[in-house]
Amino acid sequence: MAFWRRAAQLRRWRSALLGAAEPPVRWTDSLKPFALLPSLGFLVALAGCSSYPPPTDPSYWDGATWVDDWFAVVQLDEMTWAIGEPRYLRKNVSYLITGSSRAILFDSGPGERDITPVIASLTRLPVIHAFSHCHSDHIGNIHRFAQVAAIDLPSTRDHAESEVFRPTVSQYTWIFPPRITVTEWWRPGQTIDLGGRNLLVVHVPGHTPESIALFDRERSELFTGDLIYARGDLFAMSPGSSLREYLDSTQRLLLMLPPSTVILGAHAAGDPRLSRDALVDLERGLHGILDGTAAWRPGWYPPWIFPLPVRRYPSGRVVILTHLLL
Repeated sequence: MAFWRRAAQLRRWRSALLGAAEPPVRWTDSLKPFALLPSLGFLVALAGCSSYPPPTDPSYWDGATWVDDWFAVVQLDEMTWAIGEPRYLRKNVSYLITGSSRAILFDSGPGERDITPVIASLTRLPVIHAFSHCHSDHIGNIHRFAQVAAIDLPSTRDHAESEVFRPTVSQYTWIFPPRITVTEWWRPGQTIDLGGRNLLVVHVPGHTPESIALFDRERSELFTGDLIYARGDLFAMSPGSSLREYLDSTQRLLLMLPPSTVILGAHAAGDPRLSRDALVDLERGLHGILDGTAAWRPGWYPPWIFPLPVRRYPSGRVVILTHLLL
């Protein structure tokens, strides 16, 4: 505690020299540096650690076809496939979204295995890799694709030079972020034509500032990345997370989505499909956190190796994780 008292004294001396008013120092100020610890735990959790149930576990998802001992594929409709990685800790799900002239791979998992043979077995169309956000467990195979799309925002353009985008460590949530050659910059609100199938690019900050979702209005399918998904905890505590932006994004989606919309998130222990009602649960939970009325219980994340304290806010179909010290 002597260190923090000394730091507070130095701040007061600095303010006196500069003639600026300094707010009163509270005892809780000494705890503020520890608010970063859950983010450090988040980085550890995405560092490539894997959890391996038995290969080709038949309980994973009814109707799933195991391509090998790692990838399991489900055809959602005649032009859409979910590609799961149930043996990975976070149980990522990527999506192959096809039209008549080209296809999108939305996210590509942590890169523990090469996803391109799976894609080649499903389509012969040219494939562009788009990513919901820059976290390492979503762009692990991005270097294997010649065509890559990124969201056109100042926070991405600022880290791009000659069309080569390099996420920051906080955007990537791990060391040594990759260099990504971007062939298409997608603007928020832009419509992507795949040939007989159009997808709307929706900017949905909250989980990260750069997060996007893809909306197929004709099929009422929304691909949400980590904004919302069927597997357990939603992270409102990763580097760059904003509860206010998370709520704003959720509310905008609720205004634009028809009741029949199927939500397809990026993590699931089985079937990843959610109904629009799950977004209502998310909105209610975020409202409660921001106005201080939501009940929470203490928890740990990750639940193994160096667990750190977090707040867990259950809200219907979802659980929202935040820093212990909001």
